[in-house]
This record gives sequence, structure tokens and C-alpha cells, in this order.
Amino acid sequence: MDKQDKEIINNKSAFKEETGDQQMDLPEARKAVLEEIENITSSKMPEKSRKPAKTVVGQPSNQSQLEESTEKKEVKKATKSCSFIKAVLISLLLIIIAGIVLLLIGLYLGKWQGPIVDKLTKIVPLPVAYVNGKAIKIHTFNSDVSVLDRYLNRYSQKVSEKDLRKKTMETLVELEVINQLAEKSNVSVTEEELQSKLDDLFMESVDEQRAEGITKNLFGWNFRTFAEKILKPLLLAKKVEQYFYETSGVPQIKQRMNEIHKILEGDQREFSKIAKEVNEDKSAVAGGDLGWLNLGETAPEFELQLLQLEPGEISPVVETRFGYHIIELKEKLNTSDDKPTFHASHIFIKKPSFEDYLAEQINRSRVVTLIRF
Repeated sequence: MDKQDKEIINNKSAFKEETGDQQMDLPEARKAVLEEIENITSSKMPEKSRKPAKTVVGQPSNQSQLEESTEKKEVKKATKSCSFIKAVLISLLLIIIAGIVLLLIGLYLGKWQGPIVDKLTKIVPLPVAYVNGKAIKIHTFNSDVSVLDRYLNRYSQKVSEKDLRKKTMETLVELEVINQLAEKSNVSVTEEELQSKLDDLFMESVDEQRAEGITKNLFGWNFRTFAEKILKPLLLAKKVEQYFYETSGVPQIKQRMNEIHKILEGDQREFSKIAKEVNEDKSAVAGGDLGWLNLGETAPEFELQLLQLEPGEISPVVETRFGYHIIELKEKLNTSDDKPTFHASHIFIKKPSFEDYLAEQINRSRVVTLIRF
């Protein structure tokens, strides 16, 4: 009998003593004994061998494994699907990139032109050149090349493709420089000014439909495109030129020439002396003497005044593209073929040249060309 069995007997004796001879409640006694046995049994069992009560899983365990297996299959399937979509997208991206590269090579190196290229470049505004950081679009360049080629062919003028493309680029660069000068000078062309020029050009008797037929025939443009691409740039260039002359000392030159003319009206003998002092050409050495002149050898405005003068008379102040003149007609003769010849002198002050100014501005501009001519 071990120690624990002895404890049970002792507990029973103690219980008996406590209750005495009183009759014991049988159910309660059984319950007490069972609890004692359970405590003794659990205390005898080593701690490592004690196992938690097993939960009967049965069917639920198999279902969990099935769900796990299904989930893995779905993950694999989704991974494969993602990989396929990824491969398709990468392929499409590579095709698009290859197409863009091919298009760029064709446009910039292969000189591609045509209706399809025209539509593509209209949608995608690719640059053909930069002027001081501002882009000229390749669509504009190709369109202008086609128009110029059409115009020259109409008049049977043969120009090589290289020269045609170069001339178009030079014109577009010049127009962009003029646009930038206009922006700096706050100069623009209004719709009213453009319409007035159109009325002068086509006259009131020519309706817009007929005018459009003319522009279509000459340039392949409708009437509005012609106005925007031809007339408006011409008007803008004229206004920029006018602004240049107003701000570059021309009014002062005019005023000085008018003062000289008043002096000559008082004493024409001062003509040669004044010419030596103020003339800005080689005639200054000879007191303004130009020698004998034939029609066609000088500026049209200059010749018009010569035809109106009599020997010994002086002209009013005359403006030509070279500057301002006061003309003195010394002699006038008719040649054997009845063509007049003139011996004349002039007082001459140069005016700043807009052509020279514009050429200088173009040379100073940062022009980056992206195409091959």
C-alpha cells in the first residue's frame, strides 16, 4: 500500500469521525470519493505524459485541407494569368516603341511625306526645328514644302528637293524670328486689318467662294488657311518693320532732311557744300555728284523724281529703300533711241535697313534643326 492509498483511508476515517454514527447521504459520498480518486490519478500521472483533451476533428480537418489545396491552385492560376497579361502588355509596348522609332527615323532621316504622315504629324505635334527655344512643327514644314513644290511646278520652275526643303526651313525660321520680334514689340495683326487686306486683294466684286477657288488652285489651301499662312505673316512683318523704323532714329533723319531742304530753298548754292558734309555714300567726295544716270540704274522712287524735274531744280525729300535723298537735276538729254539720261547730284542720309536688322536677328538666334535636307 503506497502513500496515496493511505491518504484515502485516512480521509475516509476522518470523514467517518466527522459524521459520527449519523447516516450518510449516499450520492454525496460517491461524488466525494470519485473526486478523490480523480485527484489521485491525475497527481500520479507524470506531467510530460499528460495530454490535452483531443478534439475530434474528423471531417472538418479534411475540408480544411481541401480548401487549402483549392486556394493554392487558384493562386497558381492567377499567377499564370498575370504572367500572360504582363507578357502581352510588354509585347504591345515594344511594338509601340518600335513603331515610334521607325516613324521618327522616317520623318527625320527618311524625309517621309504623304497623307498618312500628314495626319500622324497633325495629331502628334513633333518639332522639326527650334528657334530660341520655340518649336517649328514638322507638320507645318511638310505642308509648306508640298505647297512650295506645287507652286513652282505650276510655273515650270525646277528646284532640287534639297534646295526646296532648305528654302522652306529658311522661310519658317524667318517667320518665327519675326513673330518673336512682334511679341517683344507688342505688335499684332487684328482680324479687321486682315479682312481689309483680303478685300483689297480680291476686291469687293470677288466673293469668298471664288477667292477660295483661286487659293485652292494656286496653293491647295482654302481661303482661311491662305489668309492665315500668307497674308497675316506679311502684314505682321510690315508692322514689325514699321515699328523698327519708328524706334531706330528714322523720324529724326526725316526731320534733319526737311531742315536741309528749307536751307536749300533759301540758297541752292549750298547744295554741294552740304552734300560734302552729310552724304553717307561715295558721292560725298564729289559734293553729291552722281554723274550720268539711265533709267533702271537707280531706285524707282529716285527715277520718278528725276522725270518730274527740270534742269536746275531740286526735289522734295525722297525716301527709297537706301535712305533719304534731295535730288538736284543738272542736265537732261535724250539718247539716239529717245531714252532720257540724267546728270544729277543728291544729298543723301542712310536710314537703318530693316532687311539688315532682320538678317542680324536671324544670325543671332539659336536655331536647332532636327531633320536632314
